[in-house]
Amino acid sequence: MKIRSTDEVVVLELTGELDIVTTAPVLDLLTSALTETDARTVIFDLRDVTFMDSSAIKCLVYAQNRVRVRDGNVIVTNARPHVAKIIRILGLDREIEVHEITDAPLDAAARMVLPAS
Repeated sequence: MKIRSTDEVVVLELTGELDIVTTAPVLDLLTSALTETDARTVIFDLRDVTFMDSSAIKCLVYAQNRVRVRDGNVIVTNARPHVAKIIRILGLDREIEVHEITDAPLDAAARMVLPAS
């Protein structure tokens, strides 16, 4: 897991399985980043996520609730088709922008606001 942030955006590059054990540190880092910045956009880069359960969905909803009060948004990028499908089935794509996997490590929104790592 890798997290980068500016005053405008928080980007979480997640890997592997997102379940009740692995999402706890994600929530902690996300909470810290949103507390320390005025970021209005949270981007979850799911390129290397192979599985997600309801705990991962909780992270997305938590992020959306935190940035909504800042008139912000959550973007899921590089979601594998089965992950994007779960988000859509739950109806979260009405609140959260979802982009399926691409060749770029981050979508254009992240590249515009974050320096290259």
